[in-house]
Amino acid sequence: MAIKQNSSFFDSTKTDLTCYHCGSMCDGKDLLPGEIAGELKTFCCVGCLSIAQMIHGQGLEVFYTRRDAKDFSSNRPNLEGQANEDQFLVYDHPAMLEKYAPTLKDGTGHRKVTLRIENIQCAACVWLNEQHWRRLPGIRDVQVNYITQRAVIVFDSNLSNLSDLLIASQQIGYRAWPFELSKSAELAKKEERQILFRLGVAMLGMMQVMMYAWPTYVDPIEIDEAYLRLMGWAGWLLTLPVIFFSAAPMFQNAYKSIQYFSKTRTLHMDVPISVAIGISWLFGTAHLIINVGATYFDSITMFVALLLLARFIELKARHQTQNAVEGLAMQLPTTCNLVKEVDLTRLGSKRVQIVPLQIIEIGNILQVFPGEVIPADGIVLEQAVTVSEAILTGESQPISKLPNEQVYAGSYNLESTLYLQVTALGSQTKIAAIAHLLETALSQKPQYASTSEKLASYFVMGLLFVAVVTGVVWYLLGNEHPWERALAVLVVTCPCALSLAIPLALAASQGLFAKNGLVVISPDGLDKLNHFDIVFLDKTGTVTLGEMQVVKVSNYQQQLSLAEIRGIAKALEFEQNHPIANAICSDTSCSLTEYESMERFDLNQPKQYLTGCGVICGDWRIGSPTWIEAELSQPQLLRDELLNLSPGTTPICLMYRTNLVAIFELRDVLRPGVREFVDSLLQLGKVPYLISGDDLVSVRYFAEQLGIHQYFANCTPEEKLRQVEVFQQQGKKILAIGDGVNDAPFLGLASISIAMGQAAPLSQVGADLILFSANFDVLKNALIHAKNTQVIIQQNLIWGLLYNLLALPLAMMGYVGPLGAAVGMSISSILVSFNASRLGKWKLRSTH
Repeated sequence: MAIKQNSSFFDSTKTDLTCYHCGSMCDGKDLLPGEIAGELKTFCCVGCLSIAQMIHGQGLEVFYTRRDAKDFSSNRPNLEGQANEDQFLVYDHPAMLEKYAPTLKDGTGHRKVTLRIENIQCAACVWLNEQHWRRLPGIRDVQVNYITQRAVIVFDSNLSNLSDLLIASQQIGYRAWPFELSKSAELAKKEERQILFRLGVAMLGMMQVMMYAWPTYVDPIEIDEAYLRLMGWAGWLLTLPVIFFSAAPMFQNAYKSIQYFSKTRTLHMDVPISVAIGISWLFGTAHLIINVGATYFDSITMFVALLLLARFIELKARHQTQNAVEGLAMQLPTTCNLVKEVDLTRLGSKRVQIVPLQIIEIGNILQVFPGEVIPADGIVLEQAVTVSEAILTGESQPISKLPNEQVYAGSYNLESTLYLQVTALGSQTKIAAIAHLLETALSQKPQYASTSEKLASYFVMGLLFVAVVTGVVWYLLGNEHPWERALAVLVVTCPCALSLAIPLALAASQGLFAKNGLVVISPDGLDKLNHFDIVFLDKTGTVTLGEMQVVKVSNYQQQLSLAEIRGIAKALEFEQNHPIANAICSDTSCSLTEYESMERFDLNQPKQYLTGCGVICGDWRIGSPTWIEAELSQPQLLRDELLNLSPGTTPICLMYRTNLVAIFELRDVLRPGVREFVDSLLQLGKVPYLISGDDLVSVRYFAEQLGIHQYFANCTPEEKLRQVEVFQQQGKKILAIGDGVNDAPFLGLASISIAMGQAAPLSQVGADLILFSANFDVLKNALIHAKNTQVIIQQNLIWGLLYNLLALPLAMMGYVGPLGAAVGMSISSILVSFNASRLGKWKLRSTH
């Protein structure tokens, strides 16, 4: 039965036996009819039928319309499997574009997409993909990251489609797909399994071939000729799976690189490797047939096995860094417990339903049991809970959260059932913001890394030229085996040591920093940590937690106890959301609850809140000394007491009618580890300055506590900026650490800046690093680790340079044979990978 072919995309010579979806020819016995949109179509397999049904079922049938209308014959190579390119067209559907390539909010109308690239092997691959994409019309920016195997592309969708980007990658031998977290993790596992399987086959083949080759090295004269030939053919047979399975991806990469050389003008690093393996095997086979010369099968198998081992180690190092990003997003559960009947006074008795997290809305009430992950940012309701924010800040210590305090998605609820009111979901949560910052950081690279990638792309062509020259020179000199010299040159050089030295080390350090609550935003952030002279430290919210504590209460009405005074103040400040109110309400030395105080001291009356002054409730007032003084019958008492305040404290006064009842002295709390951080700066020869908009007494007190001798008080944002400019004019490099909107200008002007994780978004935009941890120990050790990173990069670069400078001449002169070259090249790659991966295993936090 003839089945109507609906597509004009395929060649007119094709018959009705062409697959409707992929365009491949179907054998009569494999013909699979299927009904699509009321019409009978032909398919080659169940997979194509299922995909076609899904496309039509989701209203994406425009995929086939655009496929049929699009002219693939012009300006496109006739690739084997070209029909598979049409699978990319579905990504041009508006719904798919919005999902994977949303429009930027900068007013340009451009789109930004993150692609996951398969088959990236080295820095030359990175450079090649970037340059190939940049040649497409409408491409505004391309950043390919070797470690995460991702590309971030900004493009004009009026000039290039998303499918064009995917097809362009396939044209030069790679595969790119819009990045999805679940698929990325699955692909990473698949990559590891594949290379591990190929490595296992290569290792097994190497050992077996070496077992047959070893007797020929030890005492070949004593072995019968027939046995020698038998062992030779056994080695040849065992080499086949190593070449045609374990080394297959290398040959595929080399073939595609040569195939598209006219377009790319660069060669993959697997080209010289494949040439070396292929020539060795061909000459070894020829020698075995004519029974003359060495076979080199042991060299081939060892070379492939050691090379795959180096690549497996490098792959694991990359995936560890990827997990630092993807592990954040994967912390959130897919379902949650939604409280259906909302009554904030009786949450525990309400009906709870398990629902998908995707349907939750802002304002919903969620229930989180002990041991569960908090699924969204929210406000604690009903009772205090204990949570762990280790995934966000790197802090392993449990944190107590009181009612009305904020909890964050990704945290673990440790004790008691938590009820929270949702304030942020999905991409708006703090954990999503951290993941986005880290992914942005990993998608960028410093200028010197880009330069090394470009140089690596030319390394291969230079290597092939040197190998040919070596072979020709030895041939002209009358050497019997000039090809062996050329082969050794191809094998011995190690571009990996040079191309991987920088990205592997940077990625390992960035991943370690992220796990400990410090995210590197700027591509040069790590390098900048090694080059500064002066440190400007903001006070409130930076060296301090920005959380006031009651340090002293002075009682001027002896008929009231301190517990009663604290309870009255707590009742007056109850339900206020500002630092002073929070400090008074969280005063643990108060034995009375706010409700008990309300009943005992007639505080159930309506309250009046005066901005900048305080709170009035009946005859009671609490607020600033200036406001209270104007209402007192004896204001001189207050004036005298204010002169005797503890240094660095903020006074809050409590009065009844016209009488002063008490003065509360509040003080901000230093961050953990900030003293040690300042000490480390002094030991490194850096000069710390404390800079703040607060009064001189308060700034001096905290400077003395930290051992800082230079400080600036009462500084406006403009004055902070001016101080940075003054030192920069003297040739000094400034490290600025701040928090808040008023810090944004001086953070942006400084040579390197660090914003606190609770900082306003404006200040974070200009920061090179963001510290989410509350512990300054992380920052102290980060300075040391930044120096270690620089040392590791230098070690790898020096090793790679020295190795190639020594190994290449030795191979050209014939002192290093193919076997020694294979071992040297592989060991060089392994050393670089191991040395860089050490950075991700060191500790950033002090143990005390």
